[in-house]
Amino acid sequence: MWIWPLVAGFAIAAAAAVVLVATDGSESAAPAAPAAPAAPTSVAPAPAEKPAGGLEPQALTIGTPFVLRNKLTGLAVETYQGRVYQHNLTGAPEQQWVAVDIDGAGSQIQLAGTERCLELPAKTALDQEAELQVKPCEVADRQRFYVDQPYSEKDTEATLRVYYSDMCLTVEGESSRTEAPVVQNSCTWKEATAWDVLTVPGA
Repeated sequence: MWIWPLVAGFAIAAAAAVVLVATDGSESAAPAAPAAPAAPTSVAPAPAEKPAGGLEPQALTIGTPFVLRNKLTGLAVETYQGRVYQHNLTGAPEQQWVAVDIDGAGSQIQLAGTERCLELPAKTALDQEAELQVKPCEVADRQRFYVDQPYSEKDTEATLRVYYSDMCLTVEGESSRTEAPVVQNSCTWKEATAWDVLTVPGA
């Protein structure tokens, strides 16, 4: 019984059915059926970013631990082995600071629970982009800071001005990378030299 020629004939006829002949005798493929429209999608708005670990804005007050977060980069001041740099906000001990009054004329910024303070190196204390460091606390103008609120009227935002140089704390080159050094530079009263003051969990 000859089944193969019969099947082949049907296949050829089916293929021929999808070929159109133009008026000039040329052949073209039949137009494809239009694709079904994609189902509409909706994207929920991203939730507003909140400080990590329950950290909330607070006023910078003498003796109350706080975390400093740069308003431009969103990263926090952190220290390790004497270096001072910005890093992801965690509220960890290496990001916790306390303001200590110096005879009513400025404050030391002390690493909470230690006797070590933010300081400008003596050799570069008057240089722009001089990197901050953490050293044993002493009554010295290179460790004396004034806390200003010129960026806004909120007492939860602060600018830290070094008494010795009259420059302000900022991030090197306004960089957004983690571990970029915290340095001093001209006080611009803009986001680069402004810091959010945040609570320390359990303090």
